[in-house]
Amino acid sequence: MPITRTLTEAFDCFGARATNVRWGWAAQNPDDGTVVVTMWTDQMTRDGETLRYSTGPASEIAQWVRRPGNRDRKKKLQYALDHLGGRFRAVIVEAVHSGADVRTTRKRYRADLDLVMKIETFDPETGAFTARSV
Repeated sequence: MPITRTLTEAFDCFGARATNVRWGWAAQNPDDGTVVVTMWTDQMTRDGETLRYSTGPASEIAQWVRRPGNRDRKKKLQYALDHLGGRFRAVIVEAVHSGADVRTTRKRYRADLDLVMKIETFDPETGAFTARSV
């Protein structure tokens, strides 16, 4: 699992490009369509061998629902549902303060080359989603 200094470098591990390098939360490979999504470590859980991810409780949605990164991520998640069987790749990030209104990362980005996630639920209005490893 390569650890990179920038999110752009982590996305590069999958040949993916973010729409905007300053606020992108997701990226897509222009050649094969692979979608790559950033996932916060504190929103990941283990269920036996299965890794699960959730964007968090509904009470926190108002903090990020209108942010450009979320709007772009929604489009990429919808693409994954429509064209990739709901599957996407992951870059794992850790928040400096997980309870902050606006999160910042610890500047360590882990591109997990072996992890494939599949969307289980997705709200196209808010962008909230859950996924599991496959």
